[in-house]
Amino acid sequence: MSVPADADVALVAPPVSQDDALWRTARDLVRQAGQIDGPQLLGQLEGLAGSTAAAKRLLVRLRHCSEIKVLSGTDSPLYSWVEA
Repeated sequence: MSVPADADVALVAPPVSQDDALWRTARDLVRQAGQIDGPQLLGQLEGLAGSTAAAKRLLVRLRHCSEIKVLSGTDSPLYSWVEA
């Protein structure tokens, strides 16, 4: 498919959903901390997300994120930022 050079083409970025904004903020928390323990991170995420359930969903996403490594700490998991 070709588009004529004089055609008006509007590129519209999809709107940023609240979930996307929370996800970016969750990643930024770990990135800025460098390393943070699970309970502390959960507490911060609860404040951002508004509920424990939403915060736990973010923790699950963080565990599967290639930029974050989860280590077994003495009492709780440690979430560490690693450059992907």
